[in-house]
Amino acid sequence: MGEKLAIAEKKVLVELVKLAQKRGLKGNKGSWKEFLDTHDRKLAYSLSDPSKRTIQILVSFLRTFDSEQWMIFDRFLQSQSNRQLVDQFRKESPDSESPEQRLVRLTVEHPLYPLDYTFPSLEGLPEKSEVLRSNEMLAVDCEMVLCEDGTEDIQKHIKKLLSHGAILVGHGLNNDLQALKLEHARVIDTSYIFKFHNAPPHRRPSLSNLSKSVLGYEVREQGAAHDCLDDACAAMKLVLSQLKHGDGILLVHQDVPKAETAKLLLHRIPINIPSEELYRIIPQNVKIEVKKREGGFIYPHVLKCKGKC
Repeated sequence: MGEKLAIAEKKVLVELVKLAQKRGLKGNKGSWKEFLDTHDRKLAYSLSDPSKRTIQILVSFLRTFDSEQWMIFDRFLQSQSNRQLVDQFRKESPDSESPEQRLVRLTVEHPLYPLDYTFPSLEGLPEKSEVLRSNEMLAVDCEMVLCEDGTEDIQKHIKKLLSHGAILVGHGLNNDLQALKLEHARVIDTSYIFKFHNAPPHRRPSLSNLSKSVLGYEVREQGAAHDCLDDACAAMKLVLSQLKHGDGILLVHQDVPKAETAKLLLHRIPINIPSEELYRIIPQNVKIEVKKREGGFIYPHVLKCKGKC
């Protein structure tokens, strides 16, 4: 760990601290803000931007983590290495980059990739140059699936499908991989490759927005239950559309209607809890609506603010 920190560039150290912030990681001196409160009071306490701190402060903070926590940082550093390998492949074989591989590269080059994805090394793949040329694509969506008998079987099947370097496609794919407890180095994330015009990179379009804007239809009817197959199919169709039309698809950001901003959706409220009980813990200027579904034991509730919230 010490050697890696000693040779790391400041921009890498900054990204490591941001990763710790995003994941709520704490070393033996606490979180990043807690560490600053006791170790670096020269700058304002509210100024928590790691890029404003010295290399010495960044290294000192990262040294407070134990070896188990450092496994997360190691994977982050490996994702940076994967970026370099993909870029090296493009430079060494500019005529060999397929349209599919280009979308993989665009995903890997996205500024949020090192924070959202931590993957194993591409170096460990057999015949990695051949693997990087595979254009087979598979779509997945399983973030909201309830698994009652473990994930081992599905992990085994998916790993077999991906063993020859197939590209995994999805929207916010890092969440699905986390749910599956899987890692894969070649991914196309549709929330990365489609961008709003003149919008910052962290503002990512929703799958629903992309489906309406690019494919011309709703990914699901209003009020319909979440269906993984619908989401996986939509993500794959978006990739195929991007391959067909290139970067000519322009997304225009649409602000949420003011009436909708006053709504809050609560999930997993048991059916046997009456709204009167919820009013006991919720301010009186809030209206509660129950979105009933056929069957099931839990309902989502919508909270509507009637005045100032």
